[in-house]
Amino acid sequence: MFLGVIMYCLLPNDIFSCRMIARTNSLFVSMEECQTTVQEEMIELSERLQVFSRAQCFEIGQSI
Repeated sequence: MFLGVIMYCLLPNDIFSCRMIARTNSLFVSMEECQTTVQEEMIELSERLQVFSRAQCFEIGQSI
């Protein structure tokens, strides 16, 4: 399972203007599905709020 995360910043050189959104309501079955969906959401968020953003997917549920 994969978790999608988006980080966005109002100002590119001010870390205190940054926020993070984790898609906790639904996990993705594949890395490809996660990357596609989170990238689309990141672009929409960036255009709507006029922010700088990055997206990343993380594999979860692995036991060590």
